[in-house]
Amino acid sequence: STRRVSCGVGSAGVLSVVSGSLVIGEIVSRAAGLFTRRAAEGGLAMAVTVEESLPRVSADAERMAQAVANLIGNAVKFTPAGGRVAIEARSRGEVIVVSVAPEPVIAGGSNVAAN
Repeated sequence: STRRVSCGVGSAGVLSVVSGSLVIGEIVSRAAGLFTRRAAEGGLAMAVTVEESLPRVSADAERMAQAVANLIGNAVKFTPAGGRVAIEARSRGEVIVVSVAPEPVIAGGSNVAAN
């Protein structure tokens, strides 16, 4: 089922949120695909790991895709050439975790996970 919620956002107007059932792994994979070429052109490796059989979640698909794409876009934009962007969607108990981790190159040429 789909549910529409409107939230006031100050003088900017109304933010409309459409809640529905979605597969977060598909959203993460699609968002990552938007940045594959840009990452390659910037000399970056991208690793996308989506746990199989993630449960459906209730969320606004458009807003969720926008949030994930913003995280990936920022990681690609600010990770230096030679680095890596690790994108992951997995479950931890009843929680689904989506992470975007830039891994810049350090002296010596190896990647190190940013904490």
